[in-house]
Amino acid sequence: MSEALRTLEKAFLIQLIYPQTGVTLPLLPDLKKKPGLQVLDTGLMNYLVGLQSEITGSENLNHVYKGKMVEHLVGQEILAKQFSSLSRLNFWFREKNSSSAEVDFLYVFNDKLIPLEVKSGSEGKLKSLQLFMDIAPNNIAVRFYSGNVSISNVETNSGKKYFLLNLPYFLIYQLDIYLDWFQKKVGN
Repeated sequence: MSEALRTLEKAFLIQLIYPQTGVTLPLLPDLKKKPGLQVLDTGLMNYLVGLQSEITGSENLNHVYKGKMVEHLVGQEILAKQFSSLSRLNFWFREKNSSSAEVDFLYVFNDKLIPLEVKSGSEGKLKSLQLFMDIAPNNIAVRFYSGNVSISNVETNSGKKYFLLNLPYFLIYQLDIYLDWFQKKVGN
């Protein structure tokens, strides 16, 4: 299976996304862990998994394919805004005996590693993001969702305070502009 996936990656039909296990730069993917998969095109992905009728009849894309379609769209937009064909998506993964945690994407901005979550729920349900923020050296994170632009003051279960920039999905291509605004607003 791994050889077939590498062949598809060489043909630029998919991208294998290996997890990061650290919370600081440089990004060092753990090639021993199971990779995520980003298909070349969201429409192609939807066709391959047979989601055409589910998408057409859906009022909320968050419910299509358990939110994976919206997550894929955000990943595709992150790749589209990068200028190098060698650019890669990154995500964070933590595995412990009691539980595992995963942050959807990691984004490098002004020499900081910013976690990006793609969710429809409230801030309190961002358990993996909170675990990441507990050990991260910075105090800013981003959530893409189907709501309005806002900034939330959030506290993790262990008491670390951080700022969460909530952005609607359609603003992914403007992420750098909003991160610059966000950092000025919260004093980072």
